[in-house]
Amino acid sequence: MEKILITGAAGFIGSSLARHLLQTGRELILFVRSKERLPREFTSSSAVTIVTGDITDRDAVARAVAGAGKVVHCVVYPNNINFEEARRVNVEGTRHVLEAARDHQLKHVVFLSTCAVYGLHTQGVVDESSPLVPSNDAYCDTKIEAEHLCLAFNRSHVPVTILRIPSVYGPGSRLWTRDLGDMLLSRRFPLINGGRGAFASVYIEDLISAISLVLEEPRACGEVFNVVGEQSTLRDFVTGYALALGAPSPRSIPQWAAKAFAYANLAVARARGLSPAIHPGTIDMLTIEVQYNGDKLRSIGWKPNTTLAEGLIKAAEWYQATTHGAYPGNG
Repeated sequence: MEKILITGAAGFIGSSLARHLLQTGRELILFVRSKERLPREFTSSSAVTIVTGDITDRDAVARAVAGAGKVVHCVVYPNNINFEEARRVNVEGTRHVLEAARDHQLKHVVFLSTCAVYGLHTQGVVDESSPLVPSNDAYCDTKIEAEHLCLAFNRSHVPVTILRIPSVYGPGSRLWTRDLGDMLLSRRFPLINGGRGAFASVYIEDLISAISLVLEEPRACGEVFNVVGEQSTLRDFVTGYALALGAPSPRSIPQWAAKAFAYANLAVARARGLSPAIHPGTIDMLTIEVQYNGDKLRSIGWKPNTTLAEGLIKAAEWYQATTHGAYPGNG
């Protein structure tokens, strides 16, 4: 059985996927910038080959791809301001993976994208045939560019599957589990407009099962899928997590106030040469009114096994076990 290459294997999704695939007996190639970032379970495994390098280094990527039969491309530059760096990583890095996959005749490339490619102001229901809408956001727009590359290579060089992913949470998640937990416990996360915005999410184990399915499913080659675990509102997600943590429910602030603060914060950060604590695009993401249709992936056999309530409880248990976080008001 061919080896599977995982780029960005030290990250949240990459390491979770690697752990799962090792448990199923697969041999892996892990591409990381530094071996020291990997847990010992990977560095000590005879089933793991580690290749160090940067995704922007064409030769390093080629070395990693050379021994693989399939690749899951997880590397991402999530910053939504620095277009130059985002394009180097998200677009040119993806080009390096696709070119190496073509040159070494890989069987399959799975590219992890984002549901944000549909736009930050889109309304209604969207599916995989809906147009991709640039948002003047470095992360979203370079993911659109990378998708165009994937589709071009898919037509003539190597089978590519694109997975458009919403917010991922659960054990190991920094943004939607650890950071959100910190903010809820310190009462620093307000709900914008009462949290009425639509919120699509997927629990990490369910995302891993989706990636594992498309890796082996012939019907997935050359296709695009939305990976949607559950559709809710931001309020449902955040207050549910607060309840699981034993934290107070967050207060609400109007959207105009949140946007004004974000623009002011962005101006100050740019003047100081820093990354802003919050970007106006983030406010758009948290107030979006769109539903992502996930029926296509379900039609080839994927089904999320974790309800939102169950996932938030598991996320809270992991948060408390790893950070000892507790709201002092609970005694």
